[in-house]
Amino acid sequence: MNTAQPLAAPPTSLARFSPFGRWLLLILILLAFARLAWQLDAKNLWWDESLSLQRAESGWVDLLAGRIVLSDTISERPTVDQHPFAYFAFLGLFVRLAGQSEFVLRFPSLMASTLLLPGLWVLSRAFIRRGVLPPQTAPFALLLAACSPFYLWYGQEARMYTLVALLAVLSSYLLVRWADESDPRMRLQRLAAYCGVTLVYVFSHYFAALLLPVHALVLVLGVRHRRRLALLLVGIGGGLVAGGIGVAAWFILRQPHSGANFVSLPFSILLPDLLNAYSLGLSVNIEQVWWLDMIFGGLALLGGLWAMRRPLWDRQGWLLPALLICPVLLLVLVNQFQPAYMNARHLSIISGFFLLCVAGGMALIWQRQRIAGGLLCLLLVGGAAYSTINYFSLPEYGKDDFVGVGQVLRREMMPGDVLLLNPPHMQRLFRYYLPVDRLGAAEKAGLSVHWWGMPLFGEWGNTESLLGGLAGPYRRVWLVTSQMYPFADPERRVEGWLAENSLRIREQSFHSPNSILKLDLFLLGGAVADALPANGIPVGARFGDAIELVGYEVGRPLWAGANIPVTFYWQALRPLDKRYKYIAGLEPRSSVASAEPLPATEREFYDGFLPSLWWTPGTLIVEQSEVWGERNVLGDAATLSLRLYAADSLEKLPVAAGGSGTVSADGLSLQLPFPLFLPEFGE
Repeated sequence: MNTAQPLAAPPTSLARFSPFGRWLLLILILLAFARLAWQLDAKNLWWDESLSLQRAESGWVDLLAGRIVLSDTISERPTVDQHPFAYFAFLGLFVRLAGQSEFVLRFPSLMASTLLLPGLWVLSRAFIRRGVLPPQTAPFALLLAACSPFYLWYGQEARMYTLVALLAVLSSYLLVRWADESDPRMRLQRLAAYCGVTLVYVFSHYFAALLLPVHALVLVLGVRHRRRLALLLVGIGGGLVAGGIGVAAWFILRQPHSGANFVSLPFSILLPDLLNAYSLGLSVNIEQVWWLDMIFGGLALLGGLWAMRRPLWDRQGWLLPALLICPVLLLVLVNQFQPAYMNARHLSIISGFFLLCVAGGMALIWQRQRIAGGLLCLLLVGGAAYSTINYFSLPEYGKDDFVGVGQVLRREMMPGDVLLLNPPHMQRLFRYYLPVDRLGAAEKAGLSVHWWGMPLFGEWGNTESLLGGLAGPYRRVWLVTSQMYPFADPERRVEGWLAENSLRIREQSFHSPNSILKLDLFLLGGAVADALPANGIPVGARFGDAIELVGYEVGRPLWAGANIPVTFYWQALRPLDKRYKYIAGLEPRSSVASAEPLPATEREFYDGFLPSLWWTPGTLIVEQSEVWGERNVLGDAATLSLRLYAADSLEKLPVAAGGSGTVSADGLSLQLPFPLFLPEFGE
């Protein structure tokens, strides 16, 4: 049989679903779009997505060349991205036109995931015309794609994986249409369209090359005359593509740590990983749903075997199984020489063909037994719904809470603070959520603040030297540590050095499903003083027979919305056998009747890192604390209310006023005058 001739199916095999299919296609596309758009910006970006942003916002020359410059603010380290440029050029247009919000950054992936539905629709109909898939395959393929957890996960991620899956389907569809066309002019147009889409496909992900040998075979078999010349041309083209990708891989892998996250998995692990990813996605426990994965796999096997039921070359029934299987086998072959597998997302090129095989198996059962087919469809859709609910509701399938870290830093950073970001490789992600750029602007305005990426590139001695020089110019050090990129400081030496050479006064962990995200605060220069400084406000108020407030200082907030610095000078009156906490909050003056009290600061001294149990009587303890100052409705002054209580019994200590303080009517609250100042930076 001449494979270049059109392969027509009986008219009724496609017409039967035509009116229903059009409406189904529209409804499922809209539902898929709505599911993908819902909470598109709810999860924080992760490191890979920040690299997408960094590359998309760079100049066009650097974008096309894949150059990404990493910086620790002192030195720079140029790197080459391990992905080609097509997706980032597309994302770069979006960034320049619509901004850099999470919604904008993820919208191209959302659109690619949505367009996979019509792509699978037309490809399934092309295979139906060949008699490779049953006539009812297209609606099932649409349904599976619309509720696919895999397409949801990566349709809400600013990476190229759904785009690569779409281009794999479109290029294969155009190739099939070219092979089925008999008119020379139309064949030429479809070949040109195929070449254009395939070019974008190859420049979107290097693994796209794993599909090209199958396409090359179709091209050679589809040529009526001069097949040897076609074989030679296809071979030369394939060699050039393979050579180009090989050179790019060599250039990328020779960089430090590049490819370190690639693994070489045995087929017994690779196959279940791929099967689970394209069936129920990443938001399930594979051990709990393996039986359902096997049903997906069994249906895909049934659909693939039915496609090859005729002699091997008849209607090219081998094509759909080959599109699914050959990239996996080629990757296994590559892994024998160089580990190249990280996650099923890198083989998203086969995800659409897997769903077509599954849909073909479901269509066969539907033809023979409608009730069984309907129940099976409900089972698969129910599994996808279960995975989707997990994705949106369970914390372990979320992203790291960089927003939470940024909120703490914006509220609690003060003049005299320094911010260290570990590792420096994640600087663009830190800058996206943390007040890094704002801190740099404040420093340029003359404030005593600064930030660095840590550890510094190069020898550890450079980092140690910089850390050793912080105690003079700065009072406190904030350290943000993320091990999303684990290669820069796997032993957390920066944190260890600060813990040994300063006083840790805060340790706070934030949600991170797969790594570590924490915020530490260190005090430089100690926590004791010989006497109240000259600009301090003396008080001399005693809380019971336990603790005296010797005095306090009020500072200016770093910027609008930041807390107001207040430094307390405490002193134990006797050896203390209890842990005490205090509550400090601002209250409006009576002349400002419309103002509301601000939230109070309630904590143990130094957040429990220097508890009252450790104090020596007569030693002046210096604690740099803060009170909330988010609302500027208190006029030019306010009153600071201060209470102390035992942490175990919650018993409040009576207070005896001294100096500038007064005592509330119940005898439990100390009222202190509190001047309000404009922020150091900004209006």
